[in-house]
Amino acid sequence: MIGVTNTVVICAALDVEYLAVREHLRGPVTEREERGALYDVGAFGGWTVALAQTGAGGTPAGVELERAIAAFRPRVVLFVGVAGGRKDVSLGDVVVADHVYDYESGKDTADGYLPRIKTAAASMPLVRRARQLARDSAWQHRIRPAVPDPAPRAVVKPIAAGGKVVAGTASATAGFLERHCGDAAAVEMEAHGFLYGAYVNEGVQALVVRGISDLLSGKTGTADEHWQPVASRHAAAFAFELLTVLSGRDTEQAEQAYATAGELSLKWDKTADDLVEIERLYRQAADGGHPDAMAMVGLSAEGRLRASVLGQPSGDPSAADVRAALHWYAKAADHGSAFGAFHLGRVHEEHYGDPDEALKWYEKAAAGGHGAARASLAGLRRRLELGLGALAGHTPFERPPLEQDPSEGEPMPVDTEYARWAKTEFRSEVEATAICLGELQEACGGQYGEWGTLAEQEVAAVLSHFCTLMPAQAHLPAVAFEYYDRIGEGNLRAFAARLRSSGAPAPAECTPIWWRQRAENRVSTVENFYGFKLSVQDYDWTTSLVGDLIEQLRGDAKPDAGLRETILHLRLVVRVMTKRRDLATPVGSGQDEAWFSLLLTPEQFAVLVRVAANASQVTDAEPGFREFWQRVHRALVTANVEQFE
Repeated sequence: MIGVTNTVVICAALDVEYLAVREHLRGPVTEREERGALYDVGAFGGWTVALAQTGAGGTPAGVELERAIAAFRPRVVLFVGVAGGRKDVSLGDVVVADHVYDYESGKDTADGYLPRIKTAAASMPLVRRARQLARDSAWQHRIRPAVPDPAPRAVVKPIAAGGKVVAGTASATAGFLERHCGDAAAVEMEAHGFLYGAYVNEGVQALVVRGISDLLSGKTGTADEHWQPVASRHAAAFAFELLTVLSGRDTEQAEQAYATAGELSLKWDKTADDLVEIERLYRQAADGGHPDAMAMVGLSAEGRLRASVLGQPSGDPSAADVRAALHWYAKAADHGSAFGAFHLGRVHEEHYGDPDEALKWYEKAAAGGHGAARASLAGLRRRLELGLGALAGHTPFERPPLEQDPSEGEPMPVDTEYARWAKTEFRSEVEATAICLGELQEACGGQYGEWGTLAEQEVAAVLSHFCTLMPAQAHLPAVAFEYYDRIGEGNLRAFAARLRSSGAPAPAECTPIWWRQRAENRVSTVENFYGFKLSVQDYDWTTSLVGDLIEQLRGDAKPDAGLRETILHLRLVVRVMTKRRDLATPVGSGQDEAWFSLLLTPEQFAVLVRVAANASQVTDAEPGFREFWQRVHRALVTANVEQFE
């Protein structure tokens, strides 16, 4: 499970305000474009922070906030910047708006202008937190570069907002504010539009934090030049301390709710009330900003959460609220949940039949370390490359028609070569079928690849035919690999149709290398784990260079039987090296070396050793190339060997 993260959008109008906020972002800051708007996205504590520059004025602030909310689905939005001080504040002080007056709203009549002041309120939970924070000076430690003397105060008071820059106390607007907005501590231009933009988006908490950069009683250009950066830094310091307070409390509660829901799900004797409580706890954790809990709420909307808790394979499709699920998966993904991104891709593939969107979210989930997403991504990519359709049972995108069911064949007699093979290699025909199915499925792209496009009857036809090859257990991966290679990517369904209509090809036609090994009595009976120590870089280079060698060997116009067998061995070696790379054990902290373990037959490992030996003796190669292969060869010939049982 990944840690809890929340998303906050912070808006600023001026460059100086934007830069003061950006100084607090930690880790890499990336630029993101959404619908023509640019954002800097970084991290702070448990928060994902999206920073937007709105420009001056309430209307741009509201518009840009709307776009940012649509792009990031934040839990909290803040406007951080400077303001002019009106009453009871000093230069550098911070004013947090509990509500904002739109002082320019009113009605112009024959008898004169009638003000109709509109008020926008900040979110009360944030206001309470801000009041608590403003009582002492703890927030000041975030001021950069250092806390000034005298130190600034923070107050929670009303702010007045309008389209005018109020340049002094003698102006008409200043007099109007004194008469109609007398308790406003500061005046600025964006806060009302910003709060209205938040108000129309349900579930988003909003707050305005302003540093005092000038006083209406003494406003000068020189003072602005000095105090705007100072006031911006003070406002940013208060805002980020507020995020720290919010994150600590809500993170703990969300983590606890998520953990309790998980523990409750593990009960053997769950009741209907337990299911209700599990869903309530996940929703509580989601509301507290827990990304994986948001995905669980999505599963609940689909009916999958209840089904999984009850041990059922899937939910009731008629009861699924896919649109609600899509919303929660998207929110989870935007908050950094690989789990949510995977399910978002799954819904786009399975329900909407949209491979492009599915690919996008599978990629994000796979980058976040989600194993099933990696399988889904690889399978979907390959099926699209081959022009194949959706997985069996999913919403189609140009799915080929299925063939008619074949008639049942005659039952196989008990005392046959096939039965003896199954018993000798796998103990029973049931185990032989199951193990062959797993290996064949992997060789043919897995359940998310080309194999997943087969209907049940097609699976049965291909598996039955493959089992007639009677591979030895140690040779099973090689035989399955060769079998699929001979069929050819993209041809599996056509091959299945051939098996079900015109009959099966001869075994020697499907797996000539395996058939030759059998005929020459070169069937290996063991697989071994070969453990060796090598630097990660050398391991990766070995994998890559053996892959290049395979392409060179396959370029031979007429490879003989021996060369074809060597190529097959090397292809299997590369596949195993790629699969088992992430299972390596580091030798020690701060070192590049790791222990690697390959599961191969002696023949396959011997081919790899031979490649390393030959390459290390190439006389016309660069010295670094020979030294590299010499290191690899030493590691291989001194490998620990443990038989796989």
